[in-house]
Amino acid sequence: MQNIGAMSSYMFIIKNQLPSVLHTIICAAADTPEECPNLYGEDVPWYLNGNMMVIIVVVCVVAPLASLKSIEFLGKQAVHWLLLTN
Repeated sequence: MQNIGAMSSYMFIIKNQLPSVLHTIICAAADTPEECPNLYGEDVPWYLNGNMMVIIVVVCVVAPLASLKSIEFLGKQAVHWLLLTN
């Protein structure tokens, strides 16, 4: 039950924050302001839709990890990447 609450909170953050982050990245890379998509209009692109982002994260990240028999190897990978980034 605790894992369901944590995953729900994570998905809520993904739904609310990931579109804003992507919008910022896209607008920073745009040459003109007209190329920057409207985040709050009616014609929001699919990649800035929070509901679509949740579906993509669940299908591409959560489902593959949840289908693994054991995720012990992730702990070793996390330590490895922490050592490389310092």
